[in-house]
Order: sequence, then structure tokens, then C-alpha cells
Amino acid sequence: MERYHPSLEEVMGERCLDEPMQLFITGISFGDFAHSENAADSISSPFLRLDSGASRSEHGTFEFEAVIIHLLEVDGSSIENLEGKCPLGMVNFYDSDLAHVNICATKGFLDRLFQAALHDRGGLSVRIGIPEWKHSEVKCLPLTWYQVIYNSDDTPENE
Repeated sequence: MERYHPSLEEVMGERCLDEPMQLFITGISFGDFAHSENAADSISSPFLRLDSGASRSEHGTFEFEAVIIHLLEVDGSSIENLEGKCPLGMVNFYDSDLAHVNICATKGFLDRLFQAALHDRGGLSVRIGIPEWKHSEVKCLPLTWYQVIYNSDDTPENE
């Protein structure tokens, strides 16, 4: 049986509630994958990966032993216009212990995040919105929202 993955448009049409999940970053890695068979304008595929330990959504619907977060570079208009099946990203939890989250972000944001995270990953946090989809057998869902926030240790406290 083919696995079914709903689109963000389907999820929004069903007016699904979403459940927030906070992901605490425990590690960061980056690299590049280049292959001559890729399209001429996409030979290189740099990536930024964040690792998170055990995570549980606010209402306990979703719980994972570990989460790998892939930050993927996309054109800003696809995010702004919600173009494609999962324009903000998606969460895949076919493995009950390890979830994979893909977050779509612009090159400018990824460049700034990369520079900041190299100095202090302790200031990095990620929150995602996972839709409460009606079919429990579906284990790959589009993100309804995300927040990737970096606060440096030397940011002055608000008085």
C-alpha cells in the first residue's frame, strides 16, 4: 500500500488543530553534497542539520526519543505564497523513536543562522506546529508553522 501524505492545503481545508512542539537543540552539523547528475543550477546541496533529544508535544499527542531537523534552502516566494505540497516543511515519524523534520527557509536566513549557531548553539530553539490529522496511520505531515529563534548569550535582558 502506498503511503499517503496530505498537503498543507488539505490540512488547512480540514481546519485541523495543530499541536506545538518545542525542540531543544543538542547538536549542529553542516555539509555539502555535490553530484554531477544534479541540474546545472543545483550541483551543490549544502545542508544545515540540528539535532534534538527526546521531545513531546504540548498535549502529548506526539512524542519522540530524538528529532533530526534539516533546514532546507528554498526560494522565499514559495514560503510567502505557500506554494507546493509542504511549503513550510514537514515532519516524518514513520520511525516511532526518531522523527525527521524538514524546515524550508530562505538563503539569507540560513546564512545568518549558520553564522550565529557556529558561535553558540545554546541560544538556538525551534518550535513547530504539527497538525492533528484525522488518520492516525499517516506518519508524514506538513508543518502548519515553525519558529527558529537564535538568542545570543550576550543579549541584554529587558528591564
